[in-house]
Amino acid sequence: MIDYWAPTEAQHPHVDWPDNWDVSTFPEPDPIARNRAATPSGLMSMALPMYDVPDLIAELDRICSILEAMEPAEMKLWLALTYRVVSVAAHYQDITTTLDPSSGFLIPSSLLARADALGLRLSIKLDA
Repeated sequence: MIDYWAPTEAQHPHVDWPDNWDVSTFPEPDPIARNRAATPSGLMSMALPMYDVPDLIAELDRICSILEAMEPAEMKLWLALTYRVVSVAAHYQDITTTLDPSSGFLIPSSLLARADALGLRLSIKLDA
């Protein structure tokens, strides 16, 4: 799942999410503000794949590719957002294709660099 937020007065970037993703946008105060009662209002968008994700690395690569395909004007709006988070939650048994028994969960540095260039924060929760 990927969440992104923009103040109400700001233009939300257009992301061409695939048809098999569910995308919703709703009013939400700034998610990273310390005093949420005094924060500006805005719009939170959530994009969620509507299929099983057997390979987290391949899916992160796909998310990066979707975002990298944005038009330059939309990318400028994307990079101006203050909140862009990719969240992944999985059970260790569900992600055996991306686990190296000797090293644990590995994300290639080239993929991390792409996510960083897109301003993505990664939130990964793995349950034993």
